[in-house]
Amino acid sequence: MTICQKQKESMQWKVLCFWFKKCGRIKARTCANGSTQRQYITKDEATSPTISHEATIITGVIEAKQQRDIMTADIPNAFVQTDIDQSGEKIIMKIRGELVGILVEVSPEIYSNYVVQEKGQSVLYVQMLKALYGMMVSSLLYYKKF
Repeated sequence: MTICQKQKESMQWKVLCFWFKKCGRIKARTCANGSTQRQYITKDEATSPTISHEATIITGVIEAKQQRDIMTADIPNAFVQTDIDQSGEKIIMKIRGELVGILVEVSPEIYSNYVVQEKGQSVLYVQMLKALYGMMVSSLLYYKKF
């Protein structure tokens, strides 16, 4: 895959967060660094319709006064289940550092031919097929599914 200068400027950077659980296991999440996207994605292109904080409070007060039951729900990995439209502009993520080595070790047949060296560091450019937490367009893509 050839990457032009515009794509390099709008490149998604991954952020790897991990922590130790009480049981001693490690929990990890990879997400996109949204701050790099603010330069070229407008608010209208990146936000899904959401309720205001005030409307949430007012609705909660009314529901409490009327003694209604309320419920919240979480959809696990909602963004990861959301496809990125491949007919539009490609979203490229830049993976660097130790994670590149881990990916090559796990699946050398997939990744080893695509690793490049930049400033003495291993770098892997991947095209995103699914939305990822932290990408500014993820919530909008998920909203448009319905």
